[in-house]
Amino acid sequence: REYLYYTLFIFGFLIFTMTQNGTAFQFLWPSFPWFANFCIPPVLCLTVLFAILFSVTYLDMRKYDRLFYRLLLGLGAALAVFFMASLFLPYRFSMTGSAALALIVVVCAITAGVRVVMLGNRNARLYLLACGIFLLGSFIYLLKSFGALPSGVVTDWSLQGGSAAMVLLLSLALAERIRTTTSELELTKVRLERRTRALEDMMDSARKMSSELFRSEERRVGKECTIQC
Repeated sequence: REYLYYTLFIFGFLIFTMTQNGTAFQFLWPSFPWFANFCIPPVLCLTVLFAILFSVTYLDMRKYDRLFYRLLLGLGAALAVFFMASLFLPYRFSMTGSAALALIVVVCAITAGVRVVMLGNRNARLYLLACGIFLLGSFIYLLKSFGALPSGVVTDWSLQGGSAAMVLLLSLALAERIRTTTSELELTKVRLERRTRALEDMMDSARKMSSELFRSEERRVGKECTIQC
């Protein structure tokens, strides 16, 4: 399921980025200028919702951290409700609410990732690295937008660079998850084969003991018949 959620998250994130830089209006809906701003809050809600579902499944939160598992699912439910509300609310309120929920989810997801790493899930390391690089790129772009940093190649493309690095690292994280899962399955298979062989050996020993006991009983009964005769 994490592969489906990852694909939906990347698709939603791509649409959200296109709406932010104007390419969505230019190529997808040039005849509907009113839709350019209207779609941003709902798309953001869906993107963050798919990010939650991916994080919960990839980090195996139900196994490692029940508290943040329930917390993230609760935030996902809140995003689903706000997605419906954003279709009717004014742009100012829907954008503020969706951005606030997205910020809360980011903080909770990173905290959950740290907790899961501390609890022994090594797959969460690449997840945290991807989130960290994306947040760094977003922070640099935000500082440039407020004039704290000068405009340049690095600052102008920091958001896109952080996003691309996040997508690449999450893809590597999924590949590592597949490799780890495959190794665990192979190890489980080897253990089952060993146990199967041990059980077969025990059954063979039991059959031999049963045969010896049966032959001993036959000899004893034969001797008693001979004596009686």
